[in-house]
Amino acid sequence: MIKYNFRDNYQGLNEWNYTRQKAVVQIQSSEDGILVKYYKISKNFINNNKIFYFPPITAASILLLINILSIVPSLNISRLESDHYEFEEKEAALTVSREKVVTNVSTLMKHSKIITDGADAFLFAYFLQLSVPENMQLTEYTVDNVGFKIIASAEDMDSINSLIQIMLKWPIVKPETLKVRRIITQQQSGQFSNSTINTPSILEITGKINIVDLSQKLEYYKKTYNYGFVKKIDNQIKLINLTKTNN
Repeated sequence: MIKYNFRDNYQGLNEWNYTRQKAVVQIQSSEDGILVKYYKISKNFINNNKIFYFPPITAASILLLINILSIVPSLNISRLESDHYEFEEKEAALTVSREKVVTNVSTLMKHSKIITDGADAFLFAYFLQLSVPENMQLTEYTVDNVGFKIIASAEDMDSINSLIQIMLKWPIVKPETLKVRRIITQQQSGQFSNSTINTPSILEITGKINIVDLSQKLEYYKKTYNYGFVKKIDNQIKLINLTKTNN
């Protein structure tokens, strides 16, 4: 190699010796220069072309801020979700109940007389039929929402007293208002003597009607086997309970 080295024939030339370490240093220096070059290029590009990255960064920042601010509402929604479902169920049940009330309001009005009447003629006649003694006959009776009047004929005072005692226990009659207005007696001559016997013959009884609730009426009508009224009263009770529940 020295044989072909003509460095000595020229001035200003330095001798070059190959070493691996120096080559590595030169390569590393070359790579550092490339990185610095790329950094400078990137920096210049970022500084001179903000329009390319500023809008996406701004949008991402706004989206991140919205997500942060929505954390608390999201937690509240999760916490109240069960209450919301419960409210919806109750609201649906309330809507169904209201529809039932509206649907059956005509029935309620149609049978409202059952509620307003203290005792109708049928129920009054039922109690009267059970109370009249065998030796007494009914001539006439009238009844309305306020009171009643009975005209009957009896053979003796015991029959009259028996009827009055029974009527005092009627649930549909106010006992303090029960009165015997008059008793008309009829003279009868004895067959085997000249004596006369005064026997009570015709009497008039009046009184006031006592208001009974629907549950009591229902039981009384069941005893009379009047299933038509039983069904009507039962429907009325269900409608009233449904209305109370909604309120």
